[in-house]
Formats: sequence, structure tokens, C-alpha cells
Amino acid sequence: MTIDPFTLRRACAATLGAGVLAWAATAGTGAPAQAATRSAPSPAPARPVPGRTAVSLDSCHPDPVAANRYAMFSAEMDTVGSTQRMSIRFDLLRRAPHSRGFHRVRAPGLGQWQTSDPGVAIFRLRREVTNLSAPATYRAVVRFRWSAASGRVIRRAHAVSADCRQPDQRAHLAVGQIGRRAAAGGGAGAGPGTGRSVLYTVEVFNRGPGPAGAFDVAFTVAGQALAPQSVAGLARGRHAVVTFTGPACGAGSSLQATVDPRGGVAQTTRSADTKTVAC
Repeated sequence: MTIDPFTLRRACAATLGAGVLAWAATAGTGAPAQAATRSAPSPAPARPVPGRTAVSLDSCHPDPVAANRYAMFSAEMDTVGSTQRMSIRFDLLRRAPHSRGFHRVRAPGLGQWQTSDPGVAIFRLRREVTNLSAPATYRAVVRFRWSAASGRVIRRAHAVSADCRQPDQRAHLAVGQIGRRAAAGGGAGAGPGTGRSVLYTVEVFNRGPGPAGAFDVAFTVAGQALAPQSVAGLARGRHAVVTFTGPACGAGSSLQATVDPRGGVAQTTRSADTKTVAC
């Protein structure tokens, strides 16, 4: 299974009140992230509950730009009995649209056990995954284990986080109304069937949840292609009017407008890219 590149960041504290060690790793072809160490204020002391575990989805942020999408998960476990060390393992699962289930994301930094210092009463771990693909749903499966001084595992547990849904944030370009009128200087008799120039207008809408970058609009009159016009970009919910000057369209012919004919804009659907009307 091919997974879009994403970046994984993790922050963990082996003991309550310890400094936070933050590091980052990349998967796929994402840009390398920088590792850094920073200090964190000591939280209020907490009393461990033997064998307690907790998993949470702390943050889920959708965005039209992949680099700005992220999910943050955290896990916590308390010591029990003769535990000497505690370990936590995060696995990230992803479900694509129309998929029957979740599939594991394989990448450096995932699926690895992280172990506490000896004698720690509460062990916490946090993971932040960025550059998520969309549309998709993510969740974390977290495994816990308690080990004795000899290394023998004396207890195991696992839990699943809430889902982080990343909706489709792509644009949806659509052709609206196609209008026409006599071009300036075309004379009073300019119009269909006269052989004189006509000014054609094409409405273009972005009905998707995300913005569209620059794209062209193609236009044909009775099968004759006019020079394409460019649109610098279109925010979600906005529209633009593009104009063309060309020959009149006679009876029995048609006008056709196509947005983004080269397919350069990522869209949720291309069902409304082209519109044809009779002259």
C-alpha cells in the first residue's frame, strides 16, 4: 500500500516533572525535520493508579494545504506491582475513501516500543503526525506493556484513539452561465449568423471546500477554438467571469467552455468542468 509522505513528531516525558525531549523523523519523501531538545514546566504531581492506561486524540487539524494538516495523539500508563520499566508503542492506521477498513501506516518512528527509565511511576508519550493526506481518516492504536527487572513482561494492554477525519479540501471548479452580446465596434447588426464579432462571457465557480490555483478556460464556437483565457486563482465559494471575442455562432451550432483543460488543479470531481450550449 502506498502512503502519501508525512512527517512524524513526538514529545515524551518519562517522569512527571521531567524535561520534554522532542524529536522528529520523516516518512516517504517529506522534507527532513529538525530534532531539538527543550525544557517544559513541571506539571502538578499526580498519584498513579495501578495499571491505568489512557489514550487520547488531542488535536485534529484539517486544512486545504497538506503541510498544514496534522493529528496529535497522547498515551499514558501507570506502574503496577513489581514493574521496573513501562513501554508504549504507537501504530498509526489510515482509512481511505471507499476502503473497507483501516490499514497500518508503515514509516520510521512508528511501530516501535519506547521505554521509560527504571522505577518511573507514570509514563507519558505524545505523537504529532503532520502532512496528512486527504480525504482520509486516521486513528492510533497504542500498546502498553509492563516489565519486571528481569525483562519479563508481566502485563499487556492496548487501546484505540478517537478518529481524526481529514475531509476533502480540494477545489471543485464548475462552468456556470455562458452569455453573448455584440462586441464593441461590432456594429448594430452584430450577432449570431451575421459573421461579425461577438463577445462571449463564461462564469466559472469554485464550489469545493478548498482554493483553486491558476488555471485556464478553453472556449470553442461552432467547433472553432478561441485563445484560452487564464484565471489567477479562485478561493472557495468565489466565482469569476471570463470573456472571449470570436465569430458569431449560427443556428445548429454550439458553444463549449471547459475549465482547467490541462487538469492542473486538484479537484474533488471534474463532473462540471465542461458545459455545452446550443447557439
